[in-house]
Amino acid sequence: AYNPGAFQPAYGPGAEIQCLWLPNKKNQITCGTEYRADISSTEYFGDHKGYSSALYVQDEIPVIPSIKATLGFRIDKHVLDNESVASQFSPKAGVNVQIFPGTTMRSTAGRGFRAATVFEKFVTADYAGFNIIPNPDLKPERSWFWDIGIIQEFFDNSNFQLSYFYSEYSNMIEPVIDFLGTIQFQNRLQARIQGIEFSEKFFLFSELLGLESTFTL
Repeated sequence: AYNPGAFQPAYGPGAEIQCLWLPNKKNQITCGTEYRADISSTEYFGDHKGYSSALYVQDEIPVIPSIKATLGFRIDKHVLDNESVASQFSPKAGVNVQIFPGTTMRSTAGRGFRAATVFEKFVTADYAGFNIIPNPDLKPERSWFWDIGIIQEFFDNSNFQLSYFYSEYSNMIEPVIDFLGTIQFQNRLQARIQGIEFSEKFFLFSELLGLESTFTL
């Protein structure tokens, strides 16, 4: 049965170090590393220890005055209980093209990675007639994404952006419930997410105040 007094939160302390290098006036290189612990000790998750680490590099390169390219990569590694190890090399590329003064088209493509959390793998509980069971064999999500959009600036204090995004997932992690009310996080073989996003920004009082709104379908 569900026992609120037995619940203890999982802990995930982490840190990030980032460096910006300007080898010349036209080139900007960003690199960094991330680390996050994944620790739990609770009746509903069990005792588990792990960590996630990542290394990333991104280079912004002006091809010609009106075109700027971005190239980069990220390496992720996730270790849990010194047994389960998952890693991925994720490239990323983008381009910005200034069509007219104040009007820019942009596009980005790359690869994504998300390891299953301790909660998703090991949660065990009975609550309100639902039985939640663990899935220690849960695999990490892997994805490819692509988007394209246009940015329009108005004067110096406002702009709007319209973009289309598309993502393909393999082993997407989703909670699945059966007819008996049993819930388990499982890997879906394949999933697709696509949509349109519109955002606008306004700055007032010499940029002392900024307003932003976003609509996503």
